[in-house]
Amino acid sequence: MINHSSKNEVKKEISHIALIMDGNGRWASSRGLPRYEGHVKGLRTLRKLLRDLKDSKLDYLTLFTFSIDNWKRPKEETSKLMQLLRKFISNDLSELHNNNVRIRVIGSRAEIPKDIVDLIKGAESLTANNTGLYLQIAFNYSGRQEIINATKKIAIASSKGEIDPNKINNTIFENNLYSAGVPDPDLIIRTGSEKRISNFLLWQLSYSEVYFEECLWPDFDKNKLDIAISDYKSRSRRFGDILNEYRWMFSDFKIRSLTAAGLAFLCFLALFLGHFYLKLFIYFLSAILFFEWMRIISQIQWIIRGLIALVFSSFVYFTDDYTALDLLFIISGSILISSFSAYFSISAFWSCFGFIYVLISLCFLEYIRNFENGLLAILLIISTVMISDTSGYVFGKYFSGPKIFKKISPKKTYSGFIASITLGTLWFSILSLIYSLHQPITFILTGLLIVVFSVIGDLLISYLKRKTNLKDSGIILPGHGGLFDRADSIISVFFILLPLAILMGQLDNPIKIILG
Repeated sequence: MINHSSKNEVKKEISHIALIMDGNGRWASSRGLPRYEGHVKGLRTLRKLLRDLKDSKLDYLTLFTFSIDNWKRPKEETSKLMQLLRKFISNDLSELHNNNVRIRVIGSRAEIPKDIVDLIKGAESLTANNTGLYLQIAFNYSGRQEIINATKKIAIASSKGEIDPNKINNTIFENNLYSAGVPDPDLIIRTGSEKRISNFLLWQLSYSEVYFEECLWPDFDKNKLDIAISDYKSRSRRFGDILNEYRWMFSDFKIRSLTAAGLAFLCFLALFLGHFYLKLFIYFLSAILFFEWMRIISQIQWIIRGLIALVFSSFVYFTDDYTALDLLFIISGSILISSFSAYFSISAFWSCFGFIYVLISLCFLEYIRNFENGLLAILLIISTVMISDTSGYVFGKYFSGPKIFKKISPKKTYSGFIASITLGTLWFSILSLIYSLHQPITFILTGLLIVVFSVIGDLLISYLKRKTNLKDSGIILPGHGGLFDRADSIISVFFILLPLAILMGQLDNPIKIILG
């Protein structure tokens, strides 16, 4: 028996997902194929997803496969959909049963051909005692009709004296729904870019989180499901109780704060000690960053990514003063990674860019540290980026508003962007004014430059993650995701400082750009 949390409890783990599998017909039409081919491909997508979920912790999965309104479609199409259901039950039942899946079909059976009804009954009977994933299939289903039917049952029972009308409550009503005994969905996912529920689980979705996926159902996969689940876990679930929001926020904030504090301590210690310790720290830092970069742009095995990351980190370790030898090192590394990318069919451009991006950023950070007041310059940059990121996150979350980069980073809003630019620049300007590091106009422009490129770095990684359907760059930092998820802005700033130092003729003392 599966235990479920009450609605008044903050639930970060997910138990029940409902899927509106939309877009089969459009997928086929966009490829010049008959609509039926889209449904065939959609069935293959479902089959693969169910196999991928075999060992997951998900308790319930509800699928919206056929609406009562779908009978309005051409008879030829509905007939073929019936054939697909026959095929699914006949061909996949054995595998589902062996995987301990329990099957239940909800909806009206009045219009369904008798042979299919018999197949449904057989599948439900065979899997009735299974204790794994509870697969609930909404077929010939209507949310409104479900509510009407439940109301009729209760009315009839009340007229017979079996139910006291004054004692009718949520529990009694839910026990008369098609889905009786199954908890409400935690998350409803709709594919196909449409933003509506389409008469699906109208009673049950009262407190469900809803996620709209742009891709059409045949293109959906486990990776996109994981992104939706990650999005769900990032939301505060209050259930009408505002205190739950603060409990969730505190718990999440605590984890993130402890992780950030630990990472900040290690960074500061390495920067403070300098020399060999900083070099060693940067070596491992570059290995992790390049590992995550390869994860973002490719699907090769993690062991191969790890070995490659360790090899290419050696280029970071041996690059010091941007001499001709260092330039030769960078060119050699770029040629090597291009060959590697060609062998594994990975984008040579993004592989080389990632290598140069990480290498230049970290090496230039180390380079700056070796100058007088280098530590102060680095801390000034990092603190400015942190203030910019934090203010953007806080203002974006609590003031919300229109999205500024919807396709690249859907959570970024104009309010967050303005706060990030304004407060980051203000912070740098105030510190520069206190320490008299720049002339007034100079420190404003320098602070603005740092903040703008920190935002660009953030957007770059967001763009690449969205392009490859990744929520986080990695899992190394609890509460944060990957190292790139936290360091993307800082890396971007140090990356742009090198060409800026060259253009301004300050390569021999680049901290003049920062401290004046």
